[in-house]
Amino acid sequence: MTESSIDKTSSLTLVPQTSSVAFRGSLLHHVAHEFFSNSAHFPLANILLEALLHGQEILFEPDLYALLCGSLIQAWFLGLWEFKGKNRKFIGNLIGPAVYTVIEFMFDGMAFFEGFNHWAYWGFSILIGLFSFLGTKFDGKTGELFIVLENLVRTLIMLGMYWIFEILSKPVNISPSVFFTDGSHVFFASVVVMLGIIIGLERVNSMMHMEKVVELTDRLGEYSEWLLGRELLSRALSDPETSLGLRRRERYVLFMDIRGFTAWSELHSPEVVVGMLNRYFSLSEDVWQRFQAVKAKYTGDEVMAVFSDGEQAIKAALVFTAVVGKLLSEIYLSVGIGVHYGPLMEGALGSSKVKAYDVIGDTVNTAKRLCDHAEPGEILVSREVLASLQSGLNSWFKAEQSRFIQAKGKRELIEVFPLLKGD
Repeated sequence: MTESSIDKTSSLTLVPQTSSVAFRGSLLHHVAHEFFSNSAHFPLANILLEALLHGQEILFEPDLYALLCGSLIQAWFLGLWEFKGKNRKFIGNLIGPAVYTVIEFMFDGMAFFEGFNHWAYWGFSILIGLFSFLGTKFDGKTGELFIVLENLVRTLIMLGMYWIFEILSKPVNISPSVFFTDGSHVFFASVVVMLGIIIGLERVNSMMHMEKVVELTDRLGEYSEWLLGRELLSRALSDPETSLGLRRRERYVLFMDIRGFTAWSELHSPEVVVGMLNRYFSLSEDVWQRFQAVKAKYTGDEVMAVFSDGEQAIKAALVFTAVVGKLLSEIYLSVGIGVHYGPLMEGALGSSKVKAYDVIGDTVNTAKRLCDHAEPGEILVSREVLASLQSGLNSWFKAEQSRFIQAKGKRELIEVFPLLKGD
């Protein structure tokens, strides 16, 4: 059986950067944030305007429900695109007014376009969408300026709707020049502009802080993946008590180390030795991740990988010998592998302040002893492993004639089986 055929039978799972995903929140979080921080602003202001002008009649008119419908649809799409990392802020901010216009046009026809507030919805949405889009396209001070302008325009919705209310509630037409002859209006407009600028500057500062937090989170997530692995880290973030708690489990434990490594390392500089080990561990990581190891640990030139599935453990061992063996054969080295199955304790071990996720028990010790007795390029498995893999044993791998080894610390001999690829 070839490595490629083994690879096709494995379950490939791409795990995202789990810490960043958990930190940035769910899709629902993005949709809710978009609704309350942007999409709902003008619709709520327009609903208040209609309520002041028409009272309870608004409850029986389509305006209220069209505005809410448009804002919710807009929030959904903008939140979804933000969640997926897509920059569609300009077109996204036009969804609300578009939905509102279509619904209202079906009821009011061309009369819909006679409303100042209807045109205001489009105007504010275009400006907010444009500045929001440009704020993400430009870096540095230019991008920050557009962010401030976006928040300023959003704050000016209050001023704009107040002016429209004055126009619609009074018998005379109030132009902007007439509107600002009133000192209270000038005061209100000045406060709104200052608040908009302040909110924009605070938004810039928050985004800069958030970038640093996300960068730190990504770095900590990377360090955590080194210690736990992606799959275990993902489970730990979603359910830390269950995932990290110390429990008795049935596991397949694989050990692999390099034959002749000590003698070889004596002849080479530390830089050369470390460079070779990094390549060795990189190839090893590709294999144990491919076959979904629960836990992996490196000690010197030794790799320990723990599996919940026996077939995955054996497939990993076969690919280890092929892929890692090819790398080491170039410098006249090889690996030996041992696999054992049985009960062990798995979880976070250590004191109250320092813990490490590990496995411990006789199953681990036995797997290590099998590895120690494996010949160069040989895979040794215990009878317990073969007994757990009764079905399909002869299809893609086969066991040779068993032999007995005297393992260090063991009172009785251990029966082991060398494994080869199937036909």
